[in-house]
Amino acid sequence: MKKLLKLKIVWLLILGLMFGNLNVSIAGKKQVITLKNNGASSANDVHITAGSNYKFKTAHAPGFNPADKAPVGGSHTMDWPSSSNVIPIPAGGSIAINVEYNSLLDGAPDIDSCWLTLDGTALTTGVSYVTVKAFSLSSNTGNVIFTNEDLVHPWVISNCQLFVDNQIDPLIGNNFNPSGTSVAIPTTFIIPPGGSQSFPYTFSNPLFFVATRYQSHSLDNPNDIFEGAISSPQTENGSVIPTLTHWGVIILGFILLAGGVVFFKRRRIA
Repeated sequence: MKKLLKLKIVWLLILGLMFGNLNVSIAGKKQVITLKNNGASSANDVHITAGSNYKFKTAHAPGFNPADKAPVGGSHTMDWPSSSNVIPIPAGGSIAINVEYNSLLDGAPDIDSCWLTLDGTALTTGVSYVTVKAFSLSSNTGNVIFTNEDLVHPWVISNCQLFVDNQIDPLIGNNFNPSGTSVAIPTTFIIPPGGSQSFPYTFSNPLFFVATRYQSHSLDNPNDIFEGAISSPQTENGSVIPTLTHWGVIILGFILLAGGVVFFKRRRIA
């Protein structure tokens, strides 16, 4: 009986090693979304929607009370009641909202479902069609991808900066304060309709953050500029593929489990 109990404990430890060592970060990505009021009236509410299969964790909207909001149970949408707005967003004005997703990778907003409202009525709202995501490819390399969700117009990225190995999350509230190493990437480039542009990077500490800040505008509307930024743990892995070390632990675990099955079968036969 004691041998059986010991064997069960060993199996639990093996399973913990197998699944506890997978390179998956539980922290979600943060992203700044800028909404512009293109309507004729002041806005007093914000409605933003996460992309498919993603939910919001928190959101920070300056001028609203409370400025930081966490949806109950994690929600696919985020709203502030009209009575919460301290500083109305005038016609022609804009607001930059820092949202954090529960996702492990993407968490891009649903562009067509983000808008400003006046007492619950949607106003004509301008939003950038550029989405950005950063994820690890190995234990010390990653990739940042800028995607143009607009299928008609090219979009321009300008004043682009990329930082790795940020010991502290650079996106606190709506402030961008990088403390890591700057990566040399083009500061200005054009993304064709429906296209994307990616840049590789290397990092030294998987526990730190990767972050980028940029501006974007449609090629045919250069005066309508949107501020954007993202930050995410450098351990975020797009496909959650185990590294070589993880494969070794997994294979060893299955070998030991198979040996345990054979042991039990022999005991029953005996």
